[in-house]
Order: sequence, then structure tokens, then C-alpha cells
Amino acid sequence: MASLTKQKENEIAVVYKEKNGSQKIWHTLLCPYESAPWSILYTDMNQKKIADLGWRTIEYRNQNGGMSIFSGSGSNPPKEMLDLLSSYGELHKISKNSKELLCALLTDDFAVDHHTINSKTQKEIRICTLNNLNIHEQLGFGFHYHKQQRFHYILLTAHDHISLAQLSGLRNFDRIIEMNDKNVEDIVGWEQLQEQFCSLMNRNPNDPIKFTMLDPNSYNSYKQSNKTLSSFFSERIFVEPIQMNDLTATQSLHTISPTSVTLIRVLLMGGHAAGKSRIVDTLRNPCVPVYDYNKTSSTLRYDVRIDDFNNLRIYDTPGFKNDTDQDTIQNFVYPILQDCDNQLNVVCFVSHPRKVENHIKALNTAMKVLGSTCSSISMLILTHADKFKTNSMDEMRDKIINDPAVKHLLDFCHLGIYYSGAVNHDEVDESGDEKELNRRLKLIEPIRRLLIQKFRQCANQNACTRAPTTKFMVPESKSTQSENHRIPSNRIKILSDWESRIESESKSGKAESDQMVCLRQFFL
Repeated sequence: MASLTKQKENEIAVVYKEKNGSQKIWHTLLCPYESAPWSILYTDMNQKKIADLGWRTIEYRNQNGGMSIFSGSGSNPPKEMLDLLSSYGELHKISKNSKELLCALLTDDFAVDHHTINSKTQKEIRICTLNNLNIHEQLGFGFHYHKQQRFHYILLTAHDHISLAQLSGLRNFDRIIEMNDKNVEDIVGWEQLQEQFCSLMNRNPNDPIKFTMLDPNSYNSYKQSNKTLSSFFSERIFVEPIQMNDLTATQSLHTISPTSVTLIRVLLMGGHAAGKSRIVDTLRNPCVPVYDYNKTSSTLRYDVRIDDFNNLRIYDTPGFKNDTDQDTIQNFVYPILQDCDNQLNVVCFVSHPRKVENHIKALNTAMKVLGSTCSSISMLILTHADKFKTNSMDEMRDKIINDPAVKHLLDFCHLGIYYSGAVNHDEVDESGDEKELNRRLKLIEPIRRLLIQKFRQCANQNACTRAPTTKFMVPESKSTQSENHRIPSNRIKILSDWESRIESESKSGKAESDQMVCLRQFFL
């Protein structure tokens, strides 16, 4: 006797009860979590409508070898079935007229094992931020609690349009570790956590709410290590929330998904010690201090995940001296063009705001190498913004704009001028001034966000620049560099098919019905 219906990763089991004349009937069905299971209460249900909704009946082989489905007559399913369902998940009762729905969120099996533990898989801890809570946007997720292993996780609920949860980078089955930097692992039950969330949201709707999240694989490894969160994860990934006005008219919930990631190719070029590598560090995590000097001796390629929908592929070239000739710059640029199939989305000319003139000759040569087709996707980034007050940066910017020597560069950079900054590791250690550190972080974050927003807007535009047919060396991988500066090359995860189930203790000494036996097999 075995189940003939295999539960899919995005499905939950629901118990649906209705009254047909004087007869009471109950059904156990599987439905996609995002399809709003309570919609069944507002329509007359039949097999065709079940199929149209994407719902499925659970079929099993009975003792006589025939096929049966999980349904029956009476007001309720057998008590032992409800007890079993309750032990696995959360039963939510929703009633309307003569219909009743028990949403049995039986996702705990997937929540535990839908990722296979793999020590070689990149472990990551993500900070996801929910913004714009004061507007009537759909949150798009629900809180859930695993009763047996005692952890909080989320499931996405939005189906017809993009939700705040998706824009923030939340993913199905993510474990909730902290909410606004406060650990929530010891809170029992989803109701208490949801109550705290609502309290934060109602207290000041204009304030964002931050979630510290782990994917199931990272969570299992973290728990097995018996280490503290900070000691097991050396750094945290800040997922930049997508703003609704960043999305193009053709983008929707179906075209933007965690398994459909846009690759944005960015080329960094600039003078010696201009701060190009600092831009990469800041894009990854503005709170991680950088080192005072980081010489790039060869072209490096970074993959930086800025959210669930966009991945930056950044090519960081060695710094130019003012007398760097055209052949040298070509040897930097052409291998990059070959690596990205001659398609670039953004070209960034990088300079210290007080040293633009020192490298203008080399930058003009770089423009000549790239060609006029790259003008539409080029920008000038002024670095070290953390060292200056806002009015000082604006004064230096105005001085650069009015400098005749820089006019050709500015005319080439159709995307305009942007800023970047980073917290200097050596300066932080030397001063130990927490107020100064916080001042710099507050200054860096908005200009970082503005730069990321511009990169996103450039995702669907590119300039085709042809490299010669000569074969060049592929840009050196960052993995060859020191571990302290290593950039993980890939943060795109494809959820694997569910193959394992939760183990549970079987009740002995009592005969069970075909349905109960099969139901146990279904979840074991």
C-alpha cells in the first residue's frame, strides 16, 4: 500500500469540508501555496475546478490493490488523521457558510530537507530589508514555525503581482534568525513572531524592518556546528531591496524570479589607487571595513549578487598611470570583451575627486580603445566620498565639471557623475571612534543605493564593442587572491527537487485504516 501522489515542493495539504445537501463530505487536497487556498470557499468545487486551480487530490493504493483518494463522508476526517496533520504543521480553520477549510501547512518536510546538505555549497547569511511598509503593498509572505525542530521560516504568498517580500530578497523556506537585529530563535510558535512583526510595523510604518535569514542548507550547517552565529559566518550579505520604480514596464512576477537572474556586466577603469576595488567591497557590504591599500595587478572578475533578481559581473582592471599607453589598455580591455561576449551594460571611469587631472590622459586613451558606442553606458564615479562632507563633494564636483581638461571625459559619460565610498579598516582601528564610523556608514549607504539603482536601470541596455579575434588570457579569477578579499563567484541557487521526508515515530499496537497508513507513508 503506497501513495501514488508525490507532493511537490511548492504544495501544501489542505482539508476541505463542504455540505452537499444533507451529506457532509471532506477532502484532502494538495495545492500550490501561492494560489490562495481559501479561494475554494467562494466557489462550488468539482474535479474540473480543482484541476483548473492547479489543485490535486491525493491518491493511494488500498489493501485491495485499487486506487482511492483521501476523502470521505462525515463532518470531519478521522481524529487520528487530524492529530497527525497537526503534529506536522499548523492547522488554520477558515469557514464560510456551509464550507470549511483546514489549511494544514504541511511544508515542514520541505522546510527541513528540500536542500541536500553539501559542505561544498557556499554558506551565506543574508540581511533582507522590507521597505515602504506605510503604503498598501502586499507583504507577500507568511510566518511559519517547525514544531519538531523549532525554527521559524517563511513562505511567499504573492501570486498575481510583485510583493514587498520578493523585492526585499526573501525566499521560500528561509529561516528567520533575527528581526531588526534581535534574535528570535527562542520564540515558540509563529503567532508570537507575527505579533512582534505587526507591532514593529504599526509603531512606525516609515521605518524598514530587517530580517537576518539563512537558507535551509546554511541553517543546518550552522546548527550542526554548535557555534554562535557570528563565529560561524564571517560576514553578512546585505541584499539591496528593489524599488518598484526600478522595474521596467515589461517586468512582472513571472519574468522576475529567483531562478531568472539578470546579469549586469560592469567595467571599472581608473587611475592608480583610484579606489576601484573599494567600489566592489562597498557594493557587497558597506559595513565591512576595507584595507588602506589594495593593489590590483591583473584584471579580476567579481560576481556580486545585489538582490534575488540582479547579479553584477564586475571587471576590475589594474590602475592606470597617466603615461599608460594604448597597447597596455587594449591588453586589459580586449580579454574582458571576449569574456562578456562583447556586451557591456555599464562602463565606470573611476577617480579620486582631487586626482582626475592626474589620470585624464590615460582615461582619454581608454575612451578611444572602447569606442564611441560605449559613451551611452559610461559614467564617472568619484571615490573616497566617506572622507568628505556633502557640500565638499559638491564643490569638487562643480570644479571638475568646469575644468576644460576633463570636458571630453564628461561629454563621453552620458550616464553622469556618481559617488562611492568605503569604511577604511586601518582608520577605524586607529581612531576607534564609533560616532565617526556611524557617520561614514550613513554617508555611504544612500550613495551606494543610488549607484545600485543606476546599475539596475542599465540592465536592459548595452553597447556592443568588438574585440580583435586574437585570443587573450581569461581574466584572473578572484579565487586566486587572498581569502580575506575573496568574492564568492556565484550566489544563484536553484532549488533541488524534494526527495527526502521527515522521520517520525510510528504508533504501534493499533490497526490503522488504509488512509492513515498511506498518509503516514506520504510524509515519511
